[in-house]
Amino acid sequence: MKMPADSHDFSLRSVDRLSNPEACRIAEAIVAALPDGATGGGCRAFWMPETWRARGEKYGEDSVLVVVCDGGDLAPYFNYDYGDGEAIETMKRALSDIGYYSEDCCGWYHAVYPKGPVEIPSFPLATEVIS
Repeated sequence: MKMPADSHDFSLRSVDRLSNPEACRIAEAIVAALPDGATGGGCRAFWMPETWRARGEKYGEDSVLVVVCDGGDLAPYFNYDYGDGEAIETMKRALSDIGYYSEDCCGWYHAVYPKGPVEIPSFPLATEVIS
């Protein structure tokens, strides 16, 4: 598969190429939560879901933004395998503060979705089931 020319942007500059203002806002919040000098590591960090789908990836297609953190400075902020709970909480807070959350698609990329109302299912009381 031919990769887009900008797919090997090793910095977080890829936020400039996002076509959706909502995705830009999310990416900017992510970058703001990182320490100064952080980079995207060895890959382009931010992808629009349409571009992601065109690559043939399975997950994150219905998200607002796909975040790739394959071994870069973003990784400890999204991937629990790095064991940095403080970084994970920092990113959760940064996304939550603007109304979003991230979902792990696999160890190297994540999808960002808007938070919505939480529906708690209604279950019958045990006494109603027993009687």
